[in-house]
Amino acid sequence: MWTALVTVLYPIALWLFWGKVHPLVFAIPLMGIAVSRIYSTSLVSHQLRMPVIVMAFLLIPTAFLVAPQVSALLYPLVINLALLIFFGLSLRPHKTPVIEKLARAQNPDLPDHAVSYTRRVTWVWVVFFLGNTLINLLWIVSGNVDAWILHNTVIAYVIMGVLFVGEWLIRQRVKARQD
Repeated sequence: MWTALVTVLYPIALWLFWGKVHPLVFAIPLMGIAVSRIYSTSLVSHQLRMPVIVMAFLLIPTAFLVAPQVSALLYPLVINLALLIFFGLSLRPHKTPVIEKLARAQNPDLPDHAVSYTRRVTWVWVVFFLGNTLINLLWIVSGNVDAWILHNTVIAYVIMGVLFVGEWLIRQRVKARQD
């Protein structure tokens, strides 16, 4: 719960303190939280955790060598990239898509149409995480911190809200057609 709060408040803290404190003040603790979050989630297989953690540890020193300010902006990029990999790898043949795992937690006996539906919803989230990763990368490479802050404090959350509400509405229609 506290990492979710930090995730939401982090871009706001950057907006308030950017240029007033050294980027290490933001970067080191948050990359530690990112790694902790990746490692501790029960949905991520042990097999996937280590490559994502290694990637995070490779990005941190690179960012500090290239530009210390960049390191402070990497948190959303790393989280979105990790979720992209996590959701994407779950779509491989003979694997259970992430959304199906979540659905089975509520209803272990999913009908075939629901299994197909959860696979499509997982694809939607893959596209979202890919887009969000690329947008974060664009703002970091361009050095547009204001756009980065706007995206990570408002735009990404609005898009996620639309996805959650839209998916719920579509799911209700799909359920009604199947009943």
